[in-house]
Amino acid sequence: MRTIAPLRALVAVSGLAGFAACGSDTTTAPIPTRPALAVATQCRNVDGSIGESLTMLPGFGQPADLEGSIAGDITGQAFGKITTWSYKPKNNSYDITLEHRFVMPDGEIHTSDQASLKSTDAVYHNTAGWSTFDGRLTITSGTGAYAGASGVLRVNGIFGAAITVNYPFDGLQLTYAGRLCLPT
Repeated sequence: MRTIAPLRALVAVSGLAGFAACGSDTTTAPIPTRPALAVATQCRNVDGSIGESLTMLPGFGQPADLEGSIAGDITGQAFGKITTWSYKPKNNSYDITLEHRFVMPDGEIHTSDQASLKSTDAVYHNTAGWSTFDGRLTITSGTGAYAGASGVLRVNGIFGAAITVNYPFDGLQLTYAGRLCLPT
């Protein structure tokens, strides 16, 4: 009987335990295991626009819901939730976290988002009180045709914290560009 104990010791020291099996005597060698294979993905560039408004005016800094639409390479309904607001007095801005759910006829895309709001004196739609919006939407999951979705979308535009769905224009007006990846 051939022994492979010295090889096992070398493999265990080198961190490759479970991957080495040599010799013709399989009764003394461990059964080789295979590492999990990564799921192949197909990625594509996407861009377009997002328009949403607050469903109601929350107390400032409180969680807030958004509704609207996404257009372009991803097209459907958009539902957002601002989960946290954090004021940064040094640069007179807010860091916010959001979650989005984009609903298309063939499935949904879910994101976890980080953004920065900075007040601007600019007037849009004859209305003051807007902020510039610069953020990153990280695609975390999806359903239907978007099951297993991943990727990142960069977004920028403007946000009017006092604009609700009752206005004739969107309080959050963004453009997006990035990558959408789906398992193949």
